[in-house]
Amino acid sequence: MQTLDERDDAKMEEILNSLRRASKELSDLLDGGLAGLALFGSWARLEAKEDGDVDVFVVVDGQVDLDLRAKIYRVLSKHLRGPITLITALQRDLSQKV
Repeated sequence: MQTLDERDDAKMEEILNSLRRASKELSDLLDGGLAGLALFGSWARLEAKEDGDVDVFVVVDGQVDLDLRAKIYRVLSKHLRGPITLITALQRDLSQKV
């Protein structure tokens, strides 16, 4: 029987593998315009409940209209199979300074 930590580790590994697969599909969808993909929120902080949503930040090199955002969401949903919060940003709008 797995401990809670082992289940959390397994779920995190599943999420990261799903994001890797999704990034390949998103790169194709965006014709190479995927500038970045990041996990944030409670899963990134290792504070998530098992049924918590997965927060994903997608950076693109180009315009994102509502139709493209929906396609990005569908790709992520297919791979993550659970509730998702999607944030998209244009690479040119992000500051180089942190």
